Amino acid sequence: MRRGLSSSSEHPSASGAPPPKLADLLARSLDSMHGYVQVTLGPELRTKEAVSDIVQSAVHDMLRDAERFEFRSDGELRVYLQRALDHKISNKRRHYATLKRSGAEVPVSVFEHLLTADRTTPSELVMSSEALERLRTAIDALGEDDRRLLSAHKILGLTVAEIARDWSVPATTLHSRIARIMATLAVRLRTSLGET
Repeated sequence: MRRGLSSSSEHPSASGAPPPKLADLLARSLDSMHGYVQVTLGPELRTKEAVSDIVQSAVHDMLRDAERFEFRSDGELRVYLQRALDHKISNKRRHYATLKRSGAEVPVSVFEHLLTADRTTPSELVMSSEALERLRTAIDALGEDDRRLLSAHKILGLTVAEIARDWSVPATTLHSRIARIMATLAVRLRTSLGET
């Protein structure tokens, strides 16, 4: 049984449908799930897998297994969401590592850019795309654990306390790491703009 979650076998759903709370969270969290996967995948895996496919597969599995768990808070739901996405990403990493060792050809998919919808002119779209590319490059240069922490906190919206409990790391350590990550990103973005 997963830590922080309790089995709901003693509280089965009468209709057999997933608990509305999970379905509601998934519906509200699709954008942040895409963002989390986008950042957490890293540059190499992102060229091989479509972010939307990983999110769709994780959502499918979560809804299929929803009756097995009872969530006491939105925080527990968000932790479950992160674990499900991390599990899918880990499986993809193992899959491609196996293919690489065997020398098999790896299919390539197109990187999904997230452009804001309020950009209207071509020059605004180009500027937005360039800024997004600089940010993506700066994030890609982070280590895997730093990308995962940043996206769990900033994209999925997990609190530092929730991450600390789930990862068994002191909250003060995570606060320091997040501050260091943000400072590193700021320096890399300024450098990419030619500022010092």
